[in-house]
Amino acid sequence: MLHRFEVQGTFGGQQRVHSAFGSLLHGALIQQLPEDMQQMLHQTQVRPFAQHVLPTEGQGFVWHIGVWQDALADAVAGVVKPGGALTLTQKDAAMDIHQVAHACVSEAAWMAPFMTGAQVHRLYELSFVTPCTHKSEGQYALFPTPALIVGSLCRRFSETSDELRLDDEDTMDALARHMRITRYALRSAAYSLEGTRVQGYMGWITLFIAGPEQLARLAGAVLSFAEYAGVGIKTALGMGGCSVRALPKQPAQSAPQEE
Repeated sequence: MLHRFEVQGTFGGQQRVHSAFGSLLHGALIQQLPEDMQQMLHQTQVRPFAQHVLPTEGQGFVWHIGVWQDALADAVAGVVKPGGALTLTQKDAAMDIHQVAHACVSEAAWMAPFMTGAQVHRLYELSFVTPCTHKSEGQYALFPTPALIVGSLCRRFSETSDELRLDDEDTMDALARHMRITRYALRSAAYSLEGTRVQGYMGWITLFIAGPEQLARLAGAVLSFAEYAGVGIKTALGMGGCSVRALPKQPAQSAPQEE
């Protein structure tokens, strides 16, 4: 099952909430989970969840958590409850929880609209709402490419699914080759993490998907999975927060008239 939590609350400290609070909330959440769940997560190389936090008015925040393991989702639901709080020891203050929305869907039900829907979308806008980066040739990437985005999402999706594997090189290459960035508005952005600053990017891009209809359908599903899993590295620590929306087909431009 795919689970998504949207947690609304306020921060009791003096400092305004910002995206780097995601790494602090990660630590606070892990400490509140049952001991066996903590041990499982420490032993797991890739954690089966992603999260990021966004500020709202005043000291408010919205905390987005995507989980793709049912046992972990149940444990998270036991921690993030209305009226509860998570203590950020580094800030000597608490994040008070006011409202929690929890939605879940089976993998098959989530995939169905992409694979069998009447409309095939070929334009998608990805908004990177917290700093995002990828490891490429030993360096942090300061600009996204279809190959980096697709590789990140296909590998993460394959970790969630017992039935559909997308992390083979042929599939990832085919998806990346048929995508191109048509518009973008990006800026460099750093993320404070455990005493270091990880350099990345924020903003948005528009991706066009060419190729056969079935490939476009699969590409749409892969891109939309970013709303659960984030994009790039360190998504469990608050980086790579992403929102995705399909865009309507752009009208064809008429050819210029010859004089």
